[in-house]
Amino acid sequence: QHIEITEASSQHAYNDLNSNVFSVSAWFTLDPASLVEPVLLGFSGEHAWTIQSGPFGNAQILGPPGQERLDTEVPIRDGRIHHIIAMHDGLESETYIDGLKVDVPYERGSEVWDGMVGFTLGYGPTALRPENSFWKGMIDDVAIWERTLTEAEIEWIWNGGIGRSINEILHPEDADDDGLPDVWENRYAVP
Repeated sequence: QHIEITEASSQHAYNDLNSNVFSVSAWFTLDPASLVEPVLLGFSGEHAWTIQSGPFGNAQILGPPGQERLDTEVPIRDGRIHHIIAMHDGLESETYIDGLKVDVPYERGSEVWDGMVGFTLGYGPTALRPENSFWKGMIDDVAIWERTLTEAEIEWIWNGGIGRSINEILHPEDADDDGLPDVWENRYAVP
């Protein structure tokens, strides 16, 4: 199974993702026996980018057609649970894999995000063989925001690999009901 959002498939979701600012977060595994290079996240369009497994099992980020590819040092074809956050702030894109920031292999400069043709999760429509089009592993706790996440939110979700659910971000615990989440008070030792 996979997610594919195009203007025809879901106008509301497409408009949200086609805005100038967005973030996507997900936990995933990839079958170690998979020898293909499946796409985990894909943003299609003139200035879009793709995150996939590279030929040696590390996370790989590809820029738009004609741009370079970035082979990260993060191994993802190991059967273990990993996490990804992909963000676009209107001018540039950022990606975090397992809590570590990796640079997208191009900078947009002062250009304006001109939208995308579509978004896929767990599916690469450009694979040469249909059986290689689909992600071979688990994808879970997917969330999409119409904004970029803060460093604190990224750390909160990743939490050293233990992770917290998206629901905990949306509804953080506040035992003393002072409007400050407990995790923030504990981190900064607020009495």
